[in-house]
Amino acid sequence: AADLYVVGEPVYPTVLPAVSALNGKISIEGGAFDAEGFGAVTGSVSVPLGQRFGLQLDGAVGVLDDDFYGGVGGHLFWRNPDYGLLGVYGSYTQRDDFDGSVSRVGVEGEYYWSNWTAKALVGWEFLEADTDTIVLESDDNFFAFSDISYYAADNLQLSVGHRYTNERNALALGVEYQLNQQIFSSGV
Repeated sequence: AADLYVVGEPVYPTVLPAVSALNGKISIEGGAFDAEGFGAVTGSVSVPLGQRFGLQLDGAVGVLDDDFYGGVGGHLFWRNPDYGLLGVYGSYTQRDDFDGSVSRVGVEGEYYWSNWTAKALVGWEFLEADTDTIVLESDDNFFAFSDISYYAADNLQLSVGHRYTNERNALALGVEYQLNQQIFSSGV
């Protein structure tokens, strides 16, 4: 069968891009943390930079027990949708609840296997705060975020993860559902 010649157009494997097209997402979140209510709106825009590279810009605004916080972030990455992602990361967040800010720089990676995704983001964080309102373990710290995600359906992602920041640990649980509708369209 390897020597079989078929008349017609040759078929070449499709190479998927790192980012298929300019796209974005918006998230509305809320809940409680340390008996204080919070709410936030977050968003991201992803931009293709050739076949294998991409850029994602993030933004967030929210309220934690009547105190404002807001931030921006960016990811510059190489990605092969069949295998994984490697990139660099940076962010800045301003928080009124401790009259300070958190800046982070790091590296990130993802590995894709069937319906599973393993993610990790590690780096260094720089904390600036009014120390009368919050206890800082240190001004500069190692940080690490990790997640294991399972796609129960094409548009339904379940995840569990770990967060290590300000020398403290936290459990992260997530559910994400992507609507299967095109809200914005462009036609030529």
